[in-house]
Amino acid sequence: SVNNASSDGNIAIGSALIGGTGAIIGCIAIGDGALDATAANAHTGTLAIGQGALGACTSAAGNTAVCYFAGKLLTTGANNTILGHDAMQDTPVAATSNVAIGTSCMGGDIATTGSVTATNYTVAIGHNVMKSATMSAANHNVAIGYSAANTLVDGTENVVIGSGAGATMTAARYCILIGKSAGAAITDNDAEATIAIGYNSGLAHDDGTGCVYIGHKTGLTNQSGDNLVAIGHSAMLNTGDYDND
Repeated sequence: SVNNASSDGNIAIGSALIGGTGAIIGCIAIGDGALDATAANAHTGTLAIGQGALGACTSAAGNTAVCYFAGKLLTTGANNTILGHDAMQDTPVAATSNVAIGTSCMGGDIATTGSVTATNYTVAIGHNVMKSATMSAANHNVAIGYSAANTLVDGTENVVIGSGAGATMTAARYCILIGKSAGAAITDNDAEATIAIGYNSGLAHDDGTGCVYIGHKTGLTNQSGDNLVAIGHSAMLNTGDYDND
């Protein structure tokens, strides 16, 4: 319960929530264990709705977390918007300025992989987006669509839009992948700065930097080559090893 005379304007519904001696002002906590670890830290305007939502939050400010265990492990990470069952549930404790909307998005498990660096300034929207891996400093990414960038670990500055787009990305950087399964085989920086736009475009590409695939099934089975440009329906369809085409 709140134990500070300066606390005011809060809504708390459930057991073991908004615990501590800091000044709590204008906060909403609904659900068992929601926002219950604030201790002596002050909070203004924090929103935690759902069992365990922001349940470890100590000094983090400006967070909004809605649904079961949303933002469960965040302690000092601030200014996150989290909406969805288990969204950001195991995200590193200091993750800051992220948007995670969808069941299990940005929910990679940190329990069995040791220490990681917080991921910041990333947007994940959709079921299982950026879900299956332990994200560590995967900053400035945007991923939208079911299981988009599902295994991202520490890749940065990517834009991934479409169901299954960038599905096996781990450390890739500077990629733009738009369309169902676009760039689905890209893993690391061997395919840095790939642009794949269209259904199944660059589907098998996993080795070669600076490539551009634009169009339905463009570069569908091509796996390697640097600085390639393929534009049009099924262009560069077959597997090969190209350079500067």
